[in-house]
Amino acid sequence: MANERNAYFSIKDTKVTYKNFSGAEQRYNPAGKRNFHIYVSEEQANVLRDAGLNVKDPYVPDSIANDPTKDTESYMPQYKLKINVNANSQFNHFTLTKFNSETNEILESEELNANTLGQLDNLPIVKMNLTFNAWEYDPKDNPGKRTAWANNFEAFVDVSKFMNTYEL
Repeated sequence: MANERNAYFSIKDTKVTYKNFSGAEQRYNPAGKRNFHIYVSEEQANVLRDAGLNVKDPYVPDSIANDPTKDTESYMPQYKLKINVNANSQFNHFTLTKFNSETNEILESEELNANTLGQLDNLPIVKMNLTFNAWEYDPKDNPGKRTAWANNFEAFVDVSKFMNTYEL
């Protein structure tokens, strides 16, 4: 933790869900609010909870929890991160990296900005490395209530499936 009011975190190789990088108005999202959720391990979830962050634990039906053949990835704890592309943008770096998983070769990296960040909504992000900070947004009236903002991330998209089809 950096100090009493904010904390900094780094997570590697996380999965992303509920993407709204464009800030489009959606059922649970007002227009202009850019955000996404990341899956975190139980250990990471406990660290975030200890820092005062609200990690969501999904309901796991017994039929899935007790069956080792079932995929439980979508039942991992999740955390919502906000994105601000306007304030201190010189310190925020958002990168899209295209790679070929068959050869483990990075093909292209592109720095994203407010105008290009929305393309991530429609791309199959395989993994993400990121740093974010948690801010106590109202310490006087609501001490301990925090929200987190993505500082930097690198989103990886595997294009190997499309290499032969589209001759990339």
